[in-house]
Amino acid sequence: MKKLSLFIFSMFMIFSAGCVTFILVASEDEEPLYEDTNVYIGDAYTVTGKIVDVDGNGIENVNVVIPDTDLSVTTDSEGYYTFDNLPNNIYALAIETPYYLFPFAMLNFIVQDENLIIEDCTGYISGGEPIYSISGRILDFDLKGVADVSLSFPGSNVSATTDDRGYYLLANLSNGKYIMTPAKPGYTFSPEERSVSIYNSKITDINYFCSLESESGEGCTVTGRIIEESGISIINAVVTLKNNGSAWNNTLIQWYSYSDLSGYYFFNNIEKGSYTLKIYKEFYTFSPISLKITIGDEQEVINDFIGIHD
Repeated sequence: MKKLSLFIFSMFMIFSAGCVTFILVASEDEEPLYEDTNVYIGDAYTVTGKIVDVDGNGIENVNVVIPDTDLSVTTDSEGYYTFDNLPNNIYALAIETPYYLFPFAMLNFIVQDENLIIEDCTGYISGGEPIYSISGRILDFDLKGVADVSLSFPGSNVSATTDDRGYYLLANLSNGKYIMTPAKPGYTFSPEERSVSIYNSKITDINYFCSLESESGEGCTVTGRIIEESGISIINAVVTLKNNGSAWNNTLIQWYSYSDLSGYYFFNNIEKGSYTLKIYKEFYTFSPISLKITIGDEQEVINDFIGIHD
């Protein structure tokens, strides 16, 4: 078996605010996995993993499911679970328990020609009472999780720090509106802050991209909005901004952002030059499909992208 290093790919995730799409990037030693790829052909394999608490102890009797299938298992006394006879394919894994919170709605993995061991999933105890939380992930521009990023609400004592894979969880939150700010010395974030509203439900997938300040330099800001034809904001769409010297079908895309709860996205410290903007969100097509822009000395405000639900 090999130890699976989880990575982000295009997925559909339901939560109180909508759905979120991530970009799939293949490593150099694998066949490219394009957006319309969803099935591998091959034999069946075993996938195992472990559910643990913050002290690393296994949690038993946790229901682990693969959504949209009838596949479901329960962790044993040491917190282990096993799925047998999984064919080559892309999967999502969900954890169901009323007593623990997890900093993600689903974990994603690919079965491809060998058995897998999924990294331990850490649960945060809820005490059996309804607890609201905000969770998400901090990614760099190589789509790798960034550790030791602090997230906080201005004027509040509530805070969290990302783990080794870039995940965070802000727990024990009541209904209300929160302004979230990420911080790590030497890094800049896109967006710089996000507004999140909780109403009787936990909120997941509030994600950020970040880069080293030395990689950002000085430049102007690019901003715009993503909406439906009716004018409703489209949130958590992934926006890519690339220098026109690179290609879409490799990993040379250079900047990423998310649309916020009002549909706005921002790119800061962008140097002068010619760029292409493109929007990604599952179950949407956008007009224009992409947009070429020229960045000068001043802030560049982009016309709205219109999303049409497929």
